[in-house]
Amino acid sequence: MRLFLFWLGWLIDQLNAAVAVVISAQKEVLLIRRAEREDDPWSGQVAFPGGRLKQGETPLGCALREFEEEVGVPSSLLRFLFDLDVVSPSNQKELKVKPFVFSSTVKFQPEPNRDEVADARWFPLDKFEKSSFTVNGRVLEAYLVDDWVVWGMSKRILDTLFKTLKGLSGVQA
Repeated sequence: MRLFLFWLGWLIDQLNAAVAVVISAQKEVLLIRRAEREDDPWSGQVAFPGGRLKQGETPLGCALREFEEEVGVPSSLLRFLFDLDVVSPSNQKELKVKPFVFSSTVKFQPEPNRDEVADARWFPLDKFEKSSFTVNGRVLEAYLVDDWVVWGMSKRILDTLFKTLKGLSGVQA
């Protein structure tokens, strides 16, 4: 038990960001399109609400705070379901991001903070189409949903989410 607690403390110290993966009762997932900003390496990309931990903040607390800040909806509408494996963006391996999955019985209308989020939308889990595109001669896997392209770390989070949901209930996405 002591070893487990040591490991858990070490893991939390390694995490420096968290995201909220929100699923509605209608089996839709909430995604955001990040605002265009010069100082943001992920400017304009599709993502989950989230961000960096503040001093003394837990990863779960960070995910809930960032959800409220970016989506403009109280986190009291969310119910924690489970967490997913830690991921890192390919351009910043030192960034350790913890995804937390929540349900919401209320399909709320996002009110994005336009300083951080250009758009926020719900997408049916069964409408994500596997695709790929080429950047600088490198083929990247992606999901297409409506006119949005989900790739990189967000795509890997979706992969893990789909696999987990399938394992829990046989849901195909």
